[in-house]
Amino acid sequence: MLIKALFVCRTPFQVLLANRIIQHCQLELNDVHALYVPHSDSKKHKYYFDKLQASLKAFIPFQTTKLSHTLSEAHVILRMPRWAHLNKFENIYFASLSLFPLSYIIALNPKSVLHSFDCGIFYASNLVQEWIYDEPRNRVFLKKLLRLPSNPLIASKILYHYTIMLSKVIRSSPKMIVKLSITDVSREVSSIHKEKSHLVVILGTCLLSDHLHKRYLAFLQTLDYDIFLAHPQEGGKSRVCSLGVQSVLRGIDLNLMIAEDLVSYLASKNLQLTVYGFDSGVLAAVVDIARCINVVFENTKRNHSDIFAEMGIPSISI
Repeated sequence: MLIKALFVCRTPFQVLLANRIIQHCQLELNDVHALYVPHSDSKKHKYYFDKLQASLKAFIPFQTTKLSHTLSEAHVILRMPRWAHLNKFENIYFASLSLFPLSYIIALNPKSVLHSFDCGIFYASNLVQEWIYDEPRNRVFLKKLLRLPSNPLIASKILYHYTIMLSKVIRSSPKMIVKLSITDVSREVSSIHKEKSHLVVILGTCLLSDHLHKRYLAFLQTLDYDIFLAHPQEGGKSRVCSLGVQSVLRGIDLNLMIAEDLVSYLASKNLQLTVYGFDSGVLAAVVDIARCINVVFENTKRNHSDIFAEMGIPSISI
């Protein structure tokens, strides 16, 4: 029996988008299978794996070996459940086009319709073309050896791309683009008794030099913010900085929820939101439901200010 949809996810954000696509396409639970291949087996990944709306799903955390990265990814194929090795999927949905097991699955299902969806802000970046065409030589060799489709071939067969961003900023070339909302339609917008109607949310950053880190901390001291969301690689913990929002966040673990999910949750509570991000792709995800401000460090070469400007997100320099 054919299954309507297989979703291949790697990150919590991709899980959020997968669930939005399932809602948008009105797929029944029994029509959906899913593979979740995260970089680790952290609590956050397990939390979002549980949220993935599929009747059959498998959690296969990436295991680094002494072999090459490509062979480590290929090892995921050996750990996939039996149902994932069958030719039975009408549609395959994915965000990480370069994931090696994806080529294997597509080779097993040559008649499947291919759908891509956002991988953070990557599909709006000029780097997406490099990502498609600049595969490592060992990966190209292994795909040819196993007769698996290359990245360019997979990209050429994508029919739909699902995005929460404006279609004009998508740099890949799907035949059709479908605009989604980051807001979960199953969350009813509710008015609640609260002390504050406007919240300021800071999205932390990471991997800064000592000089930039000092400027980062100095800038934070100039803002009156309610919630600080630490970057997963920053090392610190997310925190509530205002007593007026404690009731709104009752039962919410800030260190489990990703920023896109939390901002969507706050918007569902009829709160007005201002979100500051340090060249963060999260801003592109939540611009429809929050006032977003991009913060860039002066004299840094690479940032997404041009993409954000196309979305109506202003940038400030510090």
